[in-house]
Amino acid sequence: STDPGVNDKQTATWDFGDGTKQGKGFTVSHVYASPGVYTATLMVGDGDGGTDSSTVQVYVSSDVQPCELQLTEFMPDPTGSETREWIEVYNPTASDIDLVGMELSDSNVGYIDQSVVVPAGGYAVLCRSDPQDGINCAYDYGAVQLHNSAPDTFRLANANGTISEVSYQGSSTGQTFAAACPVCDPVTGITTGHVDLPNDPQYGLGGFGTPGAGSDDLDGDLVSACDLDCDDTDPSLNT
Repeated sequence: STDPGVNDKQTATWDFGDGTKQGKGFTVSHVYASPGVYTATLMVGDGDGGTDSSTVQVYVSSDVQPCELQLTEFMPDPTGSETREWIEVYNPTASDIDLVGMELSDSNVGYIDQSVVVPAGGYAVLCRSDPQDGINCAYDYGAVQLHNSAPDTFRLANANGTISEVSYQGSSTGQTFAAACPVCDPVTGITTGHVDLPNDPQYGLGGFGTPGAGSDDLDGDLVSACDLDCDDTDPSLNT
């Protein structure tokens, strides 16, 4: 804000958008009590009638630690339109987790601007475009675009840093990358174990995968992300 007046005394008032008491001064701090998306407004006055204001979106996410959410399956090269891409999020904890305020990013950055609850021990599917044939999309993220052949890395993050991050290269049209038994580093959140599985069932029109459910392991039987049915070298573990 600028003011051509002489010897004006500028004042600053902040509305944090959460119904709490307004802040005063050009340097303030504020703690939001709940996750969500808030519109913060700065209002500046000069004491003789001149005013100006500016707003900013503030994304506040829950205090989720690395690996408490995991990116377990994704469709980088769907049959037909690229807008049919999707990403599956798994919650291995004993409590529901809301994704609101979290960042979903690759070379582009997007923020989840509404409540998307991933149930304890369950899944939520985030879609590039909603609705999608054969998929129960919990959220339309839009901004992230998964590469088909070039190396790509995408992540789910909050204010603390990365929660889950996946890197991959190359894909088969209409086939997902999935991790029936993901391995997640509890420090970095880097999640591995994804393979381009040939045995996934078909969903909808021309897509193969299990969006919102457990993933196939290499012998084609359906398992959840918590099962021990992942060692295809040991038939006793395969059901």
